[in-house]
Amino acid sequence: MEFHTFEFDAYRDSPDIEVLDYQYGEPQSIGFAPERERVRLGQALKSDNVTGYIPRGDKLHVKWRIKATGEVLEDTVDLRHRLPESLDHLTIHFACYGRQLYVFIEWPWDGQPWTKGTPNERFKPIQGGTKRFDGSKIQQIYPDPAQK
Repeated sequence: MEFHTFEFDAYRDSPDIEVLDYQYGEPQSIGFAPERERVRLGQALKSDNVTGYIPRGDKLHVKWRIKATGEVLEDTVDLRHRLPESLDHLTIHFACYGRQLYVFIEWPWDGQPWTKGTPNERFKPIQGGTKRFDGSKIQQIYPDPAQK
């Protein structure tokens, strides 16, 4: 168990998609997922987060729908070799842009100069893999980022 956050915010990040289901961690262990009844009814999930001493997730599964076309997509990411060794006070954030799932790690402010950006740009694909945003360092861990 490590103190960290797992979250997504489809309303802000990608209003053109609907998250239909997600699972952080293994289904047979304590993980983080939406209420199964909401998933069974096909209700779109706008955002969610959990912060606390939660088990480190070995995988992330996300199912989403592109509103414009109705296309339903799914992706499962093996996080075992993508997450940093310690998740202490870090945030794991996912976002779906069209047909692609993205996973990011955000570190808390580290004393570096403060930058400023608009909230809906925080978790956009990162060419080169890392960027500074406000007081945080954000790293794209999936898919492997294009190098500069």
